[in-house]
Amino acid sequence: MAANALGEYLLGLCRERRVSRRAASLAAGLNNAALSAIIRGAVRPSAQTLIAIADFFQVPANNLFQLAGYLPDSNPEDADLTEGLQLLRQLPEWRRKEALAQLRLQVELAERRGELRVIGGAEPGGGHDQA
Repeated sequence: MAANALGEYLLGLCRERRVSRRAASLAAGLNNAALSAIIRGAVRPSAQTLIAIADFFQVPANNLFQLAGYLPDSNPEDADLTEGLQLLRQLPEWRRKEALAQLRLQVELAERRGELRVIGGAEPGGGHDQA
């Protein structure tokens, strides 16, 4: 089990991508036990290590820097949006259009239910987003 936020995140990526920690370490150009040590919290990874891991998993390096404590925490929604854009960019064009159509449908449903939030602007009811 991981002993830190970065470790939890990396462990989740390994499980999600169905890759062993050893294989991920080697594919990122690291020592075969590097990822396991980071997940356990036994070492604090260097910037180069975090960049190599981010490149391998194709996730924003800033997310890893924040989880490792190198950068202040940002709004969790910002991290989600950044990851969402990163994921969309990886898709072939036809899948990206399909994903955007699904997002439009979700926004339309949220609007019908009165759940729609306007990020950084006025709410439809006149209030401001507090998130």
